[in-house]
Amino acid sequence: FVRDLQNFGLRVPLIALGMFVAGLPGILWARALTGSVAIAFNMAVVRSITGLGYGAQLADNVRPLAAALAMTGGVLLAHRSFPAALNWQDQLLEVVAVTVIGAFLYVGSLVILWLAARMPDGPEKEIVLTMKQMGNRFAQSSEH
Repeated sequence: FVRDLQNFGLRVPLIALGMFVAGLPGILWARALTGSVAIAFNMAVVRSITGLGYGAQLADNVRPLAAALAMTGGVLLAHRSFPAALNWQDQLLEVVAVTVIGAFLYVGSLVILWLAARMPDGPEKEIVLTMKQMGNRFAQSSEH
């Protein structure tokens, strides 16, 4: 609770400051900064509880980090390929398109990296097993 309260106390003033100084881009930069600080604090907590160093924590998350980088690069490229939107419909279309592109890039990159790592145990394997179980249940229910 105390850590969440500290995080909240850091985020709200910086996000408000970002909004007043630079509008939406300021909010986004403030969120990125406070999110990074929260990650560092959480990694410090994990280290103090488990003794797992920062490098080991990052190594355990290399696939999601690499997928996030691929997604970020692809989204930036996709955003630049759209012409300047002149109305809200075009802006909405761009947001939806870039969001879908980002989702496909993240999930696709994560799957490729997981397969390249020879499908190690982790969240990806749990998702695959859960999807198989759901598929089996669906198949069984459609037979009745």
